[in-house]
Amino acid sequence: MIGTDQALYLVGQMPRFKNTTKGGYQCVMYVPTKSRLTQRHELVRILGLIDAGKLCEAFGGEIIQPANCAEICRAHRDRSIILLADEGMVPAQIAELTCVSERHVRKLLREKPQVVHMHANDNTPAREVSQLPADRLSIRQSA
Repeated sequence: MIGTDQALYLVGQMPRFKNTTKGGYQCVMYVPTKSRLTQRHELVRILGLIDAGKLCEAFGGEIIQPANCAEICRAHRDRSIILLADEGMVPAQIAELTCVSERHVRKLLREKPQVVHMHANDNTPAREVSQLPADRLSIRQSA
């Protein structure tokens, strides 16, 4: 109803509370009814009036506990790390920018999937090495 990007942004902005029963942290937020939604409400600040209104129409008066989306956020962060390295940034800078350790950055860069370049007359798009049969490989080092 509000879109994936907005939902992830909302979850990222929501307060987290320690779950003493299961361990870890969970997101918890009260969604007001649409009649109680004002311009000064935190939900409007995070999402904007239109999307906050949509959320209030669907969940007004309820306490929501969405998943913390840690796995999705982690995958996005790791893709960003690889892109920054491809642009020439060094691991120390990437680690500082993405709030992870240098060791994590180096580990990701070591595990980065190797792309196979096929012959010019092969119309098959490039794929990861693990997806191709060994007899069809023609691996060239990328520059």
